[in-house]
Amino acid sequence: MTSNGDEGGLEKVIDVVRAVSSAIYGILQYAFVIQYPIPVGLVVTVGVALYRRFHRELAKNPFKLPVEKLREYLAEARVEEEKLSRELRDIERLIRRVEAGEIKVEEEHRNLLNAKRRQLEEAVKLAREKVMLTEMVIMVKENVELFNQLFGRDMFERLLDPEELSKLMDKEVLRMVESVDVGSLHTYFNQVFPLILRNPEGFRAEVKPEQPPQPPPRPGYVPLELVDRLAREGGVEDWVDLIRRSLETGERVRLPPGRYVGREGYRNLIRALYLLLETEKPSKLKEVVEDRFLSRAVDYLKQLRSGVVEVAPDSSDAGYLDDLLQITCGDPVREERTESEVVRQYKLQLGGRAVTIERRVVKDPATGRAQKVVHRVIS
Repeated sequence: MTSNGDEGGLEKVIDVVRAVSSAIYGILQYAFVIQYPIPVGLVVTVGVALYRRFHRELAKNPFKLPVEKLREYLAEARVEEEKLSRELRDIERLIRRVEAGEIKVEEEHRNLLNAKRRQLEEAVKLAREKVMLTEMVIMVKENVELFNQLFGRDMFERLLDPEELSKLMDKEVLRMVESVDVGSLHTYFNQVFPLILRNPEGFRAEVKPEQPPQPPPRPGYVPLELVDRLAREGGVEDWVDLIRRSLETGERVRLPPGRYVGREGYRNLIRALYLLLETEKPSKLKEVVEDRFLSRAVDYLKQLRSGVVEVAPDSSDAGYLDDLLQITCGDPVREERTESEVVRQYKLQLGGRAVTIERRVVKDPATGRAQKVVHRVIS
C-alpha cells in the first residue's frame, strides 16, 4: 500500500515529468514529444537531474559514457554511501551517549557533533541520490535502441544531452528538476519504465500539437574564475559591486556547493548580502546568487534586520543558524550564563563597521531544558 506521503511525492514527480516534456517540445518542436510525453519527460528529467547534481564528478554528459563506466561509477557511489552511512551511525551513537550523560563534553563540542551529524546526513542523502540517478541512467542506456526505433536516432540523441537542454530550459522548469525528490523519482521510474519497455505504444498520447511561445533566453553566469577568486579572498565591497552589477545585467553567481565554506571571501559574501538587504528584495538576491545555503541565509538575514528571529532549540532551523553564525562571525565575543538563559554575542564585520548579533537560549528554570532560541541585532 502506498502512503499518502508517497502518493504526494509521486504526484510531484509526475508534475515535473509533464513540465519537462512541455518544455522540451517548446525547445525542439518535435511532434513525438507531445505524442510520448511520459517517456520523453522521464528520460530527460533523469538525465538533467543527474547532470545538474553531479556533472563536476562525471566530467561529461552521463549518456555519453559507456555502460561499463557508469557501472563503475555506480559501484563507487554505493561504496561512498555505505562509508558515509557508517560514519553517520557512529556519530549518532556518540551523540546519544553524550545526551544520556555517559560522556561529558563542553557545549562547544556538543554543537560541533551536531553540526557534523547534519553534514553527514546531507552527504548520505547526496550519495543515495547519486546511486539512484545512476541506476536510472544505466537502464536508459541499456535500452537506447528501443527509443531510437521509436523516435529516430538523431531525434532521440538530442534528448540525451542534458547539458544543452539545461541551457535552453525555462528556469522555473529547471528548478523543478533540481529540487525533485530523487527517492520519489526513483520509485516512479521503476514503476513506469518497465511498462514503457514492454509496450511503448501504450504511452502514446493523441494530442494535437499547439505552437507554444518561445522560452525567453536564459541569463548568463558570472565567469567562474571571478567567482572563485572572490569566494576565496574577495572583500565585502567587491561582492556588493558584483551583485549590484548582476542585478542590472541579469547574470547569476553560481558557487559549487561546499567548496568555499570557511574562506574569508565566502564569509564576506554573506556580509555583503546583509548589507544589500537594506535596499534589495530577498527574492532578487536569491535569483542572482545560486546557492541553497545562501538562499536560506538571505531569508534569515532579512528577518534579523526586521526584528527578532525565534526558533525551537531542537529544530533544523536552530542548527542551521548556529552554522551560519559560526561561518560568518566565528566564535562569540561574549557569553553569559544564568539558570534561565544562555546569552552569546557575535560580531558581524561589515567592511568599515560592525553589528552585534545576540543569540539567547531561554531555558525552563525548573528543568533546565531549552525552550526557545532568540536571535536579534543589538547594535
